Amino acid sequence: MTLAPDQPESGAEPAATGAASAAQHCASDSAPSDTTSQAAGARPSGRTPMKQTVEDEALTAKLLAAAEQELRQFVERTERLAAEKQDITDQMKEVMAEA
Repeated sequence: MTLAPDQPESGAEPAATGAASAAQHCASDSAPSDTTSQAAGARPSGRTPMKQTVEDEALTAKLLAAAEQELRQFVERTERLAAEKQDITDQMKEVMAEA
């Protein structure tokens, strides 16, 4: 006996299909399974962010000033080391010229 591709072989498959759809229905009633929208740092959809208060803005300004100062110190240190490197290179050239 040949069956069409869309016909089930036995009466068990329609029950399995019904069980699968019931399981899918139960899964959709639970917590959302889409974790991409709830990734770390992601804003929940449909919510507006809180407004910045004066204290928040003051803290942000203070943190930016500290970061700016630290970055400036790194740049100055790098420039100072580059100058020292050039001085040492010049001294090495003088020593080689004497030899």
